[in-house]
Formats: sequence, C-alpha cells, structure tokens
Amino acid sequence: LSLRGGSANGGNAGTLAVPGQVEMVEMRQLVVSLMSPDNTVRVDAEKKYDSMKEQAPDECSIALLNELSSGNEEGRAMAAVLARTELSGAWERLTPATQAITKQQLLARLEAEDCPSVARKIANVVGGLAFSAAEEEGGPGWPELLPGVLRMCSGGTMVQREVAFHVLSQLPNVMHPQVKKELSTVYNLLESTLSAPAPPGNREREQHAEVQVAAMKAVASYIGSCESNKDMKPLQPLLPHMLRCIGTWLRVGAAPSILPSGEDGTMVSGGEDGDVQEFAGRAAMDALLEISDVNTRFLKPYLADLTTAMLDHVAVNTNLESATRRLAVELMVELAEKAPAMMKTQKGFVHQIVTVALSLMVSGVDTTIDLEVWSRWGTDGKGDEASEQEEDGEDQALFEQGLEALDRLAMIPSFSAKIMPACFSYVPQFLANPDWRYRLVALFSISQTGEGCGKDMKKHLAELVASILPLLRDENPRVRWAATNCLGQLSTDLGPALQSNFHSQILPALTAAMDPSHEPNLRVRAHAAAATINFCEKAEKDILGPYLEGVLRQLASLMQAPHRKASEQSITTVAALALAVGELFAPYYHEFMPFLKTLLRLPKEQCNGKLRGKTLECVSLIGVAVGPTLFREDAIEVMQMLVAEGLEMAGDDPSITYLHQACGRMCRCLGPEFAPFLPALLPGLLRSASLQPDVKVDENLDSDEEIDGMETIQVGDAMVGIKTSMLEEKATACHLLVTYIQQLEEAFFPYLEQVGKEMKPLLSFLYHEDVRLSAIQSMAGMCRSAASHVRKNNADPAIIPQVVAFVLPDLLTTLEEEVEVAVQAQCARSIGMCVEDAGNACLTTEQLAAIADSLVKVLDDSKERVVEVLGARADREDEDEEDEEEDSSMRISSGPPPPRLRQPATVQFSGNLPPMAQQQQQQSRVP
Repeated sequence: LSLRGGSANGGNAGTLAVPGQVEMVEMRQLVVSLMSPDNTVRVDAEKKYDSMKEQAPDECSIALLNELSSGNEEGRAMAAVLARTELSGAWERLTPATQAITKQQLLARLEAEDCPSVARKIANVVGGLAFSAAEEEGGPGWPELLPGVLRMCSGGTMVQREVAFHVLSQLPNVMHPQVKKELSTVYNLLESTLSAPAPPGNREREQHAEVQVAAMKAVASYIGSCESNKDMKPLQPLLPHMLRCIGTWLRVGAAPSILPSGEDGTMVSGGEDGDVQEFAGRAAMDALLEISDVNTRFLKPYLADLTTAMLDHVAVNTNLESATRRLAVELMVELAEKAPAMMKTQKGFVHQIVTVALSLMVSGVDTTIDLEVWSRWGTDGKGDEASEQEEDGEDQALFEQGLEALDRLAMIPSFSAKIMPACFSYVPQFLANPDWRYRLVALFSISQTGEGCGKDMKKHLAELVASILPLLRDENPRVRWAATNCLGQLSTDLGPALQSNFHSQILPALTAAMDPSHEPNLRVRAHAAAATINFCEKAEKDILGPYLEGVLRQLASLMQAPHRKASEQSITTVAALALAVGELFAPYYHEFMPFLKTLLRLPKEQCNGKLRGKTLECVSLIGVAVGPTLFREDAIEVMQMLVAEGLEMAGDDPSITYLHQACGRMCRCLGPEFAPFLPALLPGLLRSASLQPDVKVDENLDSDEEIDGMETIQVGDAMVGIKTSMLEEKATACHLLVTYIQQLEEAFFPYLEQVGKEMKPLLSFLYHEDVRLSAIQSMAGMCRSAASHVRKNNADPAIIPQVVAFVLPDLLTTLEEEVEVAVQAQCARSIGMCVEDAGNACLTTEQLAAIADSLVKVLDDSKERVVEVLGARADREDEDEEDEEEDSSMRISSGPPPPRLRQPATVQFSGNLPPMAQQQQQQSRVP
C-alpha cells in the first residue's frame, strides 16, 4: 500500500491508494446508499457492503479510511460507524501493512477532524481498534497511540482535547501498564484541565465543560482498571478539582440567570447556558457514580463535602432538573450500599437522606391524575400498571427515586436500625396531615422499609397496625389503596408475627375493604383482595379458618364484577386462599368449581388468555388443596375439555404458562391416570423446551447497558442480550417435563427416548439456570422411570444400563464444567440418584472410575476457590490498614476543600414539613 501524493500529511489530504476493485467513488456511493431513506436501496447497499467486507477486507478498510479523510460531514460520520465494526472485526484478517497504515491514518484523522460529532465517532473507532490491537497475539500492539493521545490532551483545539480524553478513558482497561507508566504525565494533564477556569462566552464555556467531563470520565476509567487501592491513590488529589467543577456547573444551572416568577417568588432557571452547564454537572456526577461502583475509597477524603453537596444543595434544589436531583440521591445510596462503614462516619447521614427521599416522594405525587380514570385501571386503554403512580413523567420519577432510596437503605444491615427512627420522626405527622399526599407517602414509606427494618418494626406492631387501619376509611381512594397495599406488604415482611397477633383486626378490615357496601371504589376492593393473598401466605390455616366464609363471600361477589382485572384478582385470591387452608376449603368446593368450569367453557373472546389462565390456575390449586378424592372427576373433566379444544397455542399467549403449571398440578393429583393425556401435551411442551433463544451479541456493550430492551448477561468478553419471555416459556416447559417424569415414573417410560433427546443438550444451556437444573433432574428421573418400568413389568434388565450409559457421561461433564455451585450440587445429587436407581451390578468399572475422577476434580476446584477467597480477604484487610494510615496525609496534600454549592433559591419540602420535623431536619445537617 502506498500514499498518493507521498505522505499522510501531504498531497490529497492523506488519501490512500486502494488496490483491487474498491475505489473511492464506489465506497462513497455505497456510504450514500447505506444512509438512503429508501429501504430497497439501503438493503441492496448492505448486501454489497457485506460482500466487500468478506471478500476484500484490506481494500474495504482503506476505502473507509479514505472516506473518513475526504467525505462530507454526513459521509464521514457514516464511515466512522462502519469502520468501528469493520476494523475491529476484521483486524486479524488484515495484512500487517494495512494494519500499520490504518493505525497511522486513524490517529491523523482523530487530530484533524474539526466536527465534534464526527470526531467522537472516530474516537470510538480508535478505542475499539486499540482493544483489537492489544488482543492480537504476537502482534506489535499500538505503541504510538498513548503518546499521540497525550499530545492531543495537552494542546490543540477544544474538540481535539475532548476526543483525546475520550480515547484516554478507553485505554486503561486495554493498556493499563502503559498508562500507569505515564501516570505522572497523565495526572498533570488531568489536573491542569480540571483546575482551569472557564473562558468567557457561552460556546467556549460549553466546550470547556465538555473537555472537563471527558477528563473526569478518564479518571473514572483509570480507577476502574486499578487492581488495588494503592494503584488509584496517585489520582486521588484530583477529587477536589472534580467536586469544584460540579459545584460550578450546578451553581450556573441554578443561581445566575434565575429570575423570580409569580407572586409566590418561585424561582425558575433561565438561559440555554444554564441547561448546558447542568448537563455537564450531571455527566460529572455519572463519573463519580462509576467510581463509587468500582472503588468507593477514592471518594473518602472529601466524603463530607460530597454528601453535603448532593443532599443539601442538589437533591432538594427545585431549580434543577429532576434527572439531576435523582442522580444526586442515587450516588448517595450507591455509596451507602458499597461502603456502609465509610458512610456511617458521616454525622446525620441517615436522617439527611431519609428527609430528602420523603421530599422527593411528596413532590413526586401526581395530583393531576383523574380519579375516575384511576378507578377504571386497566380499561379503556388507560394502562395496565398495578402501581399507584401510573403517569409517566418527571414527577413519577422523583416519587420512585425516593421510594427506591428508602427500600435500598433499609436493606443495608449497617443502616436498617437507623432507618425506622428516621422515617418515623416524620410518619406520625404525615399520617395526620390534611394534605392527602403526605398520608400517601407515609404509607408507602412504611411498606417500603418493612423488609429491611422488620426486626425493629416487629417491636412496634400494635402501633403500626393501629396507625394504618383508620386509613382504610380515608376520604381519598388513592390513600385507601395505599393502606391496603401497606397491610399486604407488611404481611409479607413481618409475617408470621403480624398474622399471629393481629389477625382479628387485619382480616376483618380487609374483608370490609372488599365489601361494596363499605368500599365504593372497585380498584381498592380488588387491591384488598391482593393484600389478602399476602396475609394468607404466612398465616396458619387454623388462623384463617374462622374468617374463611366471610372472605370467600366477598371474593365470590368480586369474581363476578364487570371488570376484567377485578375478576382476575379475585380468582387469584381464591386460589391462594385454597392453597393456604388446604382441606378447610372442601365445604366451599362445590360453590366455586362449577363457576370456574363455566368460565373455561366460554368462547375465548369472552374469556381472554390471562383470565382463562388464572382460572386454570385456580382450578388446579383448589384441587391440590382439597385432594384427589374430591378433585379427581373434575380434574379428568377439565383435562378432557382442554384436549378437546386443542392444546396448541401461540408462544405469546398469556395463558400458556398457566396451562403448563395447571397440568403439572393435575398430574400430581391424578398420578398414573394422567398418562393418557401425555400424547396431547408432549408435542407442545417439547416445542417450548426446544425453543432457540433470541440472542444478540455485542462485544462493545457495558455490563449495565441493555440491547434493544433485552436482558443482558456476560458471556466471556461479550454482552449477550436475550428476550426473557422465550426463556421463561422454555424453563416452564422443562420444569413440567421433569414433573411428569417424576410423578408418572413407569407410565412415562414410552416417552423417555423422545424427551431425553431434547433435554440432554440443555445440560449446557448457558442462558438460564433453571433450564439446566431441569435438564439435570430429568436425567435422574429417566433412570428412575426405567428402573420402575423394569421392576413392575418384568422387562429386560438391560434397559437400565442403557439409560445409565445415555445420561451418565453428560452428567459428569456438567458436574465438572458447571460454574454455578447450586447447579453443580444438584448435578451431584442426580448422579447419586442414578447410581441408587441403577442398583447392583448396573455400573461398569469404567463408569465408577469416571464418577470418582469427576468428584475428585470438583473437590479440588472447591479447595482452590476457598484459598482464593481467603487470600482476597487478607489482601483487603492489608489495604484497609494502608488506607487508614494514608487518609490524613492525603487530605493535607490535596489542597483546600472545594467550595460548597450555593444554597438553592427555594427548597420546597422544608416549607411543607411540620415545625418539629423542620427542626429535626436542621439538626441533621452536616456542619
């Protein structure tokens, strides 16, 4: 390859000669076609481009570099997007000459590009290519990259400096040793950038802020690549500069350019410059959040300043955007979770953050929701959320952030004992507040902290119950809904103590809340039915017995309500109640079963998928409760009804999971009598079990990002996105196959070969642990089924060794290769069951030796893990001691603390607190 005109910096803008058939004109036309709004043109261009990449990777890469050099802005941006995947993906296929010129030209283009958006895309190309070059075994790497990037960081235009720091943020994970070697130079560049004053002029300040944000991200990236606290300490003196930048940006966003609006003196932020500065402040807070995720100790020397800034001046500042305020709370909660001991040193922290959380919740209650629409939830296209907060928007986001903060803080062992006193310094006054928003927030704060603060709440159950029950009669239906929700949540979190001691108060209250003569709002009545489920799950059936008739009477009425979701909820509650009381449900069996069977006979237009599924669930759970003697005839009738209708249904049918689970329960009730239904059930089950996952792989995705709404998991160096609905269907089908094998044993023998061929490959199914567990259990079930068939039918004993030979080698492989200890343990149990069911003389010497070898290997691996854990613990203890010794000297050497953020013009919440709470809020401030 040669340069036209001589060199990369001379002649025709560094245009490269393209060997073969890929000329500049052809690539330019291809890039234009790839951006075409015409789908036909775009698809044709994609085919040509894919063919070019495959057949001529060198020519394709050089052509893309030419387009980066000489195309128009839109074309250069598209070429950069293409180059990011092409150069990284085809790097090992490129010749050394092409690789060398590619690295040289990319650095030149990075430095020469003056369009910020295109420069950032080229920076992403450079970052991806740096990874590919570093991973290439025996390759030369990219030694010119770091010096070139540092040169750009130290001079040039604002655009060049920003993209240089952006590239620098991608390098520590790729070439940490090289960056560490130049750490002194890197530190000086970062310090000079973060400490530089903002220039005059809006556009100049915006660019200056972008450079500083990029520098902070580079700091965060390096901290994330450090293997010990000692490695990150050289950059710790940068922290006050980072905090000072955040303070400056958020002060610009909240104080200058603020004008009074209205007679109430409410302040609003004005000016585009303030928005840009606030965006920069939020991006910098994101960098701090990234640091807190990997190494909280970096923030320790200035933790008090950071805490005060986030809680006293950002989270409660109503002049800042909701996203900024929420991020401040998220940062503090993240620190509390990752470093509870460190945060406990901050005086008044718990009371501060609880006050802020309640503040966000009160201001986030959406008072514009139409109560009539709210009461018709799930109908007229108004949404299907069970949450009290139904409208999307900034207010809801504030409410949810405060609610989540309380929940997560309560779950931290170091703070759980302090959260309840902090909350209840406000709750009693909130419950008595004439503003219904405060009563709502008080109920949610109780229900949200119950799990984490359960130990302390159980000491005050009488007061809790007495404070909640009156709100079931509140004038506002949303408060009544929250009261039933609170009782349900506490029944789960504080049970069975709550059920044992307060059933005589709670169950009659919930029953009344389902009664239309007491509760006019259908949504509240349905939610009282849902809360009854929570109560029953941790209550003894002797407790529930005396209330059963009254509860079931209200549920029978609710079941026939002219509202689909109310009917579904009542049917679900009947099922849960039947399961909880067992045989005590028998007197009511004939009152409910005929109605449920009538629902199943309705045309599907009248009984939709979910309602039909819940009805099937209820039928089967009632059957489990009353036992096979009472349920047998109805179970057979329902199964015959299902078979007659046909069991084929679409994978997205909401009733498919309910159908599978109901059939499993009826199998347990009917035992061998269920076997005649298998020919109708198995084809659909095997189809679901053999579903191939809808997977998308992205090697450039971070672990906390999503791919097109999919759930992501880490597999090797790549992030894999998977559609979970398919996985759940597959897991349910596999679990049901195991149920049939285990329950039917001998009767399942005719289907072993068919099922075994589908289940054995799933022993190594990466994407769902439950699928692997079911596959493991099915192998043991197959051995038991074969042994039972041989014993009961006097069949050929050779069948058992054949089945053992089919399942054992793959079980042993799974035992050695499985990474999840719980799955590995189940595999060991299944191997033991196979050996036990095989009986004497059914295992060969080779099989016994293989089992012994696998067990020894697993035990050796276990010992190695124990040694690693103990060694890591010892290393952490050593680092803790080092850290304590150096903390004081670090504060001295880091210079003066950053200035505190200016007090916001208005802090809405403190004006709404009762006087006592205001006083407590002031006392909790960090001096």
